[in-house]
Amino acid sequence: MEEINFNEVNPGYCDGEVRSPNAVIITADMIKYLQNVCVRKLFMIKVGIVDFKPKSLLFYQYPECFEEIVFSGNRLSIMNGFKIMELITLSKKVSNLSRFQLSGILESNTSLHESTASLGIRSEFIEEGSTRYSNLNKRRKDKFQITVPFPQNLKSLMLSNFVGVEGTVPQTITFDNISSLVSLDLSYFRMNHFPDVLFTGTNKLKYVDLSGIDSTLYAGKENIPLFQKIKEITLKQANLRTTLKSSSRIFSLVPTITKLDISNNFLRFVPNDAFKSNQHLCNLNIGYNLFSEIPIAVMTLSKLSHLTLERNTLQTINSTLRDWFDMQNERMKTKLTLNLIGNVFKCTCENSDFILWLFRTKIIFDNKNITFKCLLVNGTLTNTRRVYEEFHQLFRDCKSEIWLRVGVCLLVGFIAFTLPIAIIVNFRWRIAYCIYRTFKKVVEKNMKSKFRYDIYLSCADDSLGWVKNTLIPKLENSWEMSVCIEDRDILAGNIRGMQLHSQ
Repeated sequence: MEEINFNEVNPGYCDGEVRSPNAVIITADMIKYLQNVCVRKLFMIKVGIVDFKPKSLLFYQYPECFEEIVFSGNRLSIMNGFKIMELITLSKKVSNLSRFQLSGILESNTSLHESTASLGIRSEFIEEGSTRYSNLNKRRKDKFQITVPFPQNLKSLMLSNFVGVEGTVPQTITFDNISSLVSLDLSYFRMNHFPDVLFTGTNKLKYVDLSGIDSTLYAGKENIPLFQKIKEITLKQANLRTTLKSSSRIFSLVPTITKLDISNNFLRFVPNDAFKSNQHLCNLNIGYNLFSEIPIAVMTLSKLSHLTLERNTLQTINSTLRDWFDMQNERMKTKLTLNLIGNVFKCTCENSDFILWLFRTKIIFDNKNITFKCLLVNGTLTNTRRVYEEFHQLFRDCKSEIWLRVGVCLLVGFIAFTLPIAIIVNFRWRIAYCIYRTFKKVVEKNMKSKFRYDIYLSCADDSLGWVKNTLIPKLENSWEMSVCIEDRDILAGNIRGMQLHSQ
């Protein structure tokens, strides 16, 4: 048989979008017919399974027929002795299995730090199931190791949305025979520490999803050998905001990636050297974060061809990044793609160059019509295409504002230049007098004498009237200088030269 698909076949409680299937415990009698069918694909999705009995859900007569097994959206656990044994036994028999998916129903937005989680598969292969179970329970209190056997053709493994019993996360996990494994999804597999991951076989792993796992648990590791050759990694809701505050080397754990998804991490910044180890990175998704500016770190990615920035708080793209995007677009064989949907840009005079760039650049945008949301100065919400079409009408006053600024700057410069000159010209005599008085004090100090007069005035007889009526009042009253006039201040009978020398 090609496929058996049990997808939401258990209605249970249903009220619009709220659905809760009835709890189901699988028994051998319930699936006795299914166990005897050779089927390539088996799907049990959201059917309300909470538990299963021995030789039921994981027991089949023709396991070699399976190519895909998907048990997702249920509430079952395999942390019991017989369940682990049956899973191990089944994994050894499903020789043609290429995809296995086992996921719970935990919400992805649950706190990353609530409790520990693990999927125990086996600890030290022991013959008897009871011995295995007792050893596992004993090791839950201490550090322990487990080995995960892989079917030889398994390409895709998904173990997600689980929370387990505290202490069930091993110190070391060994993936046995992963030569065919290409995709590993451990998203929202909550734990209180990240185990050391070892493997046997050739490492062909290309895709890893660690969304929902606190990145601080593994950011401090020197390396993770299993991830050294992967091409794509998804780190949504991985608490990267906390990790990148203290360290920028987390991405050095995956040096060969070409695609990185760090969306939904409440990021406001990324260190400038965050991607220095990721020279092959060409597809970067930093959408659904809180970036108000595009991180400078993207300019270190020489092979970047696709950048997702949707649903951030971008208001513009500065000229430096615009120039770099254009250069990158010319340098790459494929056109550079920018995803900008969900940002509300500012359509103001300061951003007018950005608006023009959106329509003149050769970069490909996710919005083919380039109708990104745009906020005008008056608070009106519009779109960038309408602003571009009405560009001259909306920004006609921008140049006048520029010329006004230029005029104000010139006026200020003129005043700053002419005002000191005007002061010097207008008060040049007072300035000269101040310099003279200072010089006089220095001379008197050096000669150890004090002069009575500042000026000795001698004039011709025909100028005497102007000197007495105009010049002397100006010097003595306005400028407060002491003037010595021969007719007035030289006493008769004394030697004229001696009086001048002493006064």
